[in-house]
Amino acid sequence: MSNIRHATPVVCRLSVRQSVTLMAAFAGFVTLLRLTWPAPAVVVVQRGDGAGPAAGSPLSASRVGVGVGGAGNRASSGGIIVEGHDSQRAHPPARVGLLMLIVDRFPPWWPYLVATYKRNAPQYTLIAMHTAGQYVPPVGTVVDDAHIRYIPITAEELRWRFVSRLGASEAQASAKLATLKGLSDLKPFYGKLFEGEASEFSHYGWVDWDILLGDMAALVPERLLWATDALTFPGATLGFAWAGQLTIFQNSAETRELYRAADDFLALGFKSAGDGQSGWEERVFLREVLKKKPLFSINFHMAAQVDYKAQWLTWVAVDHYWDGGRILRCSVPPYVTPGRPPLLLQNESRWLRQVEWIQGDPRGFYESKDRVCLRWDLTSSPWMCCPHSLGVSYVWSGGRLRAESTPYPEHSPETRRRLAAAARAAGARVRVDGSAYGMCQEGAFFHAGLLPSQPAPACAGGTWALLDDIGRFSGNLQVLSSGQCT
Repeated sequence: MSNIRHATPVVCRLSVRQSVTLMAAFAGFVTLLRLTWPAPAVVVVQRGDGAGPAAGSPLSASRVGVGVGGAGNRASSGGIIVEGHDSQRAHPPARVGLLMLIVDRFPPWWPYLVATYKRNAPQYTLIAMHTAGQYVPPVGTVVDDAHIRYIPITAEELRWRFVSRLGASEAQASAKLATLKGLSDLKPFYGKLFEGEASEFSHYGWVDWDILLGDMAALVPERLLWATDALTFPGATLGFAWAGQLTIFQNSAETRELYRAADDFLALGFKSAGDGQSGWEERVFLREVLKKKPLFSINFHMAAQVDYKAQWLTWVAVDHYWDGGRILRCSVPPYVTPGRPPLLLQNESRWLRQVEWIQGDPRGFYESKDRVCLRWDLTSSPWMCCPHSLGVSYVWSGGRLRAESTPYPEHSPETRRRLAAAARAAGARVRVDGSAYGMCQEGAFFHAGLLPSQPAPACAGGTWALLDDIGRFSGNLQVLSSGQCT
């Protein structure tokens, strides 16, 4: 016999005055969700591993859900389910159109990038909007790029779209196109600029041209695509911000015009003075979205991107590989350098208390001495600091920030030995002794433009050493084995 109690529905009839009063009360409630923004501060990364407010203090009591248990908070495989969102509804299969704007030329690593997208098609389709003319493979090579959607577009067509779809002036549009580097500021506009090209996809996003994909479906389960309005993948040093490398939105009129949350979006997006780059997509854009749209939900997924900046941050040496469609980061113990943020989350309960702290007293956390403060810009979010940025996720939903440990999957000792042997046999310039690899973590994608040792891979298989360097485009990609080509 069921012990569920059924409530009798009640029909409420309100007068016009009562309705107005109720609407005013709701508006007041939404106002309470708006956040108090800290004053700008000098952007200097300071490090530590403080535990946050003492037990028993006002900030030690849980004010937000932290996703560490309960059927409503965590899926069986460790993914995040956002309460109150439509993640529990049945959805058609997700298809993601990743928009990339290529001006002038295709990069030398393009054949390798194309191979990594083949492993992820058709769920993830690259839409390459390009002014560079038809792509021509390197001499003597064959590049299988049938899965790439090439859409040629002239500079004049781009200029017309800036003016007609965004409201930019002719002068703004022309000056921005001339900056080249500053074109990254256009990413928040992609949904509107390329609305027709992305119309058939359930999701769209922006993606950098120096991204190599791993197994996206394995690392970013489809349920995560539907769980929040947006899914962004910051690297190790970015903190809370829209990641310029890869950000995905549910395809809706709201997300396509999300840039309007910033009142001065034209001035920010079309900056042309100096180097022509405002970087607003990784700075003020998030701040304005959270202010104007406090109920817009975002997953800051910090367990997907693998990049060279993790070494800058932790001083832990790592080697990177693309191995049969997987991105792997391998290292030797210990995985922490004294005085630096750790590569692995050291104390989950302390970190969760710190997540509460940055919401209750962000400036107090920033000014404390024993803490990690990861961010690109202190004013890019209401929380100022991100306490940890590797193998974790943060979900903003319903006016609260929830945190979850989502560690990178680790691969077997056999995989570690095989990669070490392949690198050694090829004479690859690795950083650490592969025979001592203690872990190889899998990420969803790798960020760094690398000059390949051979013009193109034989196929979308094999093993490559991703020999990144301190400069963004100064590393090399070395093919260790071609694998099985079918």
